Amino acid sequence: MQSINSRVKILAVIDECENGIEAAKSIERVVRSWKNPEVYLLYTVDLSHLSSVVLASLDKKFYDGLRAKGAKVLEAVTSELRRAGIDSKVAGMYFGFAEEGILRYEKMIRPDAIVIHEKQQAVQVGSLAASVIARAKAPVLITKDAHPKVKRLLKATS
Repeated sequence: MQSINSRVKILAVIDECENGIEAAKSIERVVRSWKNPEVYLLYTVDLSHLSSVVLASLDKKFYDGLRAKGAKVLEAVTSELRRAGIDSKVAGMYFGFAEEGILRYEKMIRPDAIVIHEKQQAVQVGSLAASVIARAKAPVLITKDAHPKVKRLLKATS
């Protein structure tokens, strides 16, 4: 049981398809209501569609490119969250079977919640989010992009 003064630990999963600003806004919307959240950022690239033979043959250049993009996205997310007054730390990057990576980091960090941003309107059976929900010990919160009308309203008022 958490003490009243303890911080809420959140593992925020950012996938390769997201740009930093949208991911940060998604995370911010969720964690804003928690008092003094501690956000751990995990950048994932799901390579589960590739065979083990293909994975073994990928060269250093390929992974260097993934790391460079991940670093750029994580920096953007960290900066945006900092502007919003939310403390965040980079937990790491994971390239491979994203579900396994998320569960591995969950075991290391022991978060109170896992936040995954889903671009689809609904979580589909067989999706990464559905797999993590089924296997994670921590509660999993799914966020999605704001409706286009809401986005226009937010832009007009900011």
